[in-house]
Amino acid sequence: MNMRRGFWRLWLVASAAWVMLVFAIGLPLVTKVPLWQVLPAITGGWQSQRELPEAQAAWTKQAEYDVAAKAGDRSKIDNFLRSLSAEERHSLQMLTLVEAEIRAGQDVTEAAFTLSWLAIVPPLVLLVVGAAIGWAVSGFRRP
Repeated sequence: MNMRRGFWRLWLVASAAWVMLVFAIGLPLVTKVPLWQVLPAITGGWQSQRELPEAQAAWTKQAEYDVAAKAGDRSKIDNFLRSLSAEERHSLQMLTLVEAEIRAGQDVTEAAFTLSWLAIVPPLVLLVVGAAIGWAVSGFRRP
């Protein structure tokens, strides 16, 4: 029986299970996005980044909107929004949706990078500790 090979295989299986569990449990907890929507959120953010210049070009009244928003007066914002044509309202909605998708994709991506430390470091520490113990135990063998 080869203990070294057996422990290596056990470490591989345990590490793979650990990584899957960290992402399966951690991503929904951190991002508040269900697990089956994590990948669409990331890819949706990437797709929306390609659409952002087009949405920004369609929305031509950004300066006027910023003035109304900075005033903080809800009536000015409401009056501004009422003055928009249907096409301008649609452009504003598209820009808002694209920006929201980009933010959601960035949030999920940042959470995945943060969780990657939790997923990778413990198995590596276990590997190093196991290798050190294996090395120490191998010193007790009879020549």
